[in-house]
Amino acid sequence: MNSMQNEYTASFYITAYLDLLGTTSRLNRLDEFFTPIDEHTKKEIAISAMQPLVTFRNSFNLFYSAFSKRQDMTGIKASVEKKLNVKFPKLKISYFSDSVILNLPILIMDGLPLLLELEVMFVASCIACLVCASMGWPIRGGIDLGIGINFGYEIVGNSLAKAYYLESKKAIYPRIIIGDKLLDLINNFAKLQNTNCKTDELYSALNDINKSYCENVKRIIYEDFDNQITVDYLNKDIIKLSPVETYRILLGDFIKITEKTMAECEEEGIKIKYQYLKKYILRNMSAEEYNSYSQ
Repeated sequence: MNSMQNEYTASFYITAYLDLLGTTSRLNRLDEFFTPIDEHTKKEIAISAMQPLVTFRNSFNLFYSAFSKRQDMTGIKASVEKKLNVKFPKLKISYFSDSVILNLPILIMDGLPLLLELEVMFVASCIACLVCASMGWPIRGGIDLGIGINFGYEIVGNSLAKAYYLESKKAIYPRIIIGDKLLDLINNFAKLQNTNCKTDELYSALNDINKSYCENVKRIIYEDFDNQITVDYLNKDIIKLSPVETYRILLGDFIKITEKTMAECEEEGIKIKYQYLKKYILRNMSAEEYNSYSQ
């Protein structure tokens, strides 16, 4: 019993729960237990459900790895680890059906949280959202800060519960929204410092680094029409991270699918989601520019 208890580690986590919309509806045709379906049709339905899921997972993993390596090339992380004699915990990526769950452990040194992976987590989520949206597979999610207990491959605690609640109850539309506690950390970073924090040059530099990452994240979030703080994956700072032509192709496909779905889909719930997406796109460009993509 004691050896088992030694494996429990409680930490603060920034947790994201990202859900790929539409998987259930794609599989519904297989849900008729007493209606025979030929094997070819079963295979087609399975592919239609799994292709978006595999793309979603692979996109996030690819972009997270790429941006994490880009950050490593700055040498900041290696320098901090050497000077503090610590190792930054890695983002934990897990899957539940058609959802991706991200758990970022927050390392705290003498009252100072070290947030080096925060921006990478947000940026990778943004670009994965754009890639999936361009294929007609929108993402809905929630991200918040909470406590979690690391138990092997599992993270147990309210950080996941908060993120799931935001995704399932508050987001409503295809978007990723931010919880209050994480927003407080981003907006009021300096106020959340422990007054006992060391004041030497290293900790002063770490404080500046944290502020810089929080400011970068603030640039890619906005207050939506219903006051929900929302991740802005079409933000100009995200655009800069992609080759111009690649971005134009993704955005063009996103707009065309949005228009096609609104025109052809008979299911009201889906139409409402794409009406929201059109308004979101128009938040980032003029109607004239939108129309030029949709033709």
